[in-house]
Amino acid sequence: MSAGINLINVFNDKSVKMVKMRPDYVLGKHIIEFNGDFWHANPKIYKENDVLTKFNKTYDIAKNIWDSDTHRLDILRALGFKVLVVWESDYTSDPERTVTECVKFLRDE
Repeated sequence: MSAGINLINVFNDKSVKMVKMRPDYVLGKHIIEFNGDFWHANPKIYKENDVLTKFNKTYDIAKNIWDSDTHRLDILRALGFKVLVVWESDYTSDPERTVTECVKFLRDE
C-alpha cells in the first residue's frame, strides 16, 4: 500500500491544480510501479500506434500512454524518488526473479 504524494501542477503559467499521485508501493524515497501490460501498453507487446481496445471500448494509443507514464515518472524522479517499473509479464514469467529485483532495489543494492 502507498500513501498519496501531493503535487501541484502548473498549467500555462496561469492555472494551478493540486493532484495526488498514488504510486503502487512507496518505501522512503523508493517507488515501485507495477505496470499492467495492457493498461500501460508494454512496449514489448505493443507498437507506438497500436490502439488499445478492451471489452469493445477503445482506451488510447500506446504512444499516448507511454508519454503520460513518462511524464508521471519524470515528476516523481524530479522530486527525488528512485523509481523501479515492474511489468506484469515479467512478474508472470519469473516471479522469483522479479521479487528479488524489487528487494535489491529497495535495499539500494
